Amino acid sequence: MGDPMKILIVDDSTEIQFVIKSIIDENVQADVETANDGVEAVRAISCQRYDVVFLDARMPKLNGLGVLRAISHGFTLPPGYLALISATFTYQEEQLATIHPHVDQKIAKPFRMKEIMAAVKAAAMRSGEVLQGV
Repeated sequence: MGDPMKILIVDDSTEIQFVIKSIIDENVQADVETANDGVEAVRAISCQRYDVVFLDARMPKLNGLGVLRAISHGFTLPPGYLALISATFTYQEEQLATIHPHVDQKIAKPFRMKEIMAAVKAAAMRSGEVLQGV
């Protein structure tokens, strides 16, 4: 049995962080970390390889698009799975999420459990991980 998946949840809402973490914790064994804004996200991503990053599009300090730009220009993101989350995607967010090489999935708020778990399962398949149920 390998190490559990590493997952980062980036959202300025602690409630959203809690909901996503709860969905994951109820379904698989994973090491889940959180970041409250884009600055914390860039710092975390630059220091740690995550199998999945759930990234809110709209946050203070540095929004999701800013995080994507930092990833594109500041450093190389190790292979992983990035899901961009927003209540309503603006045209710019929609276009960037569609063409950005690191965005694998767009998830609209309010999201469903199956959308969160689909991102986790897709990341596991990509990395060859075996998901351990709880």
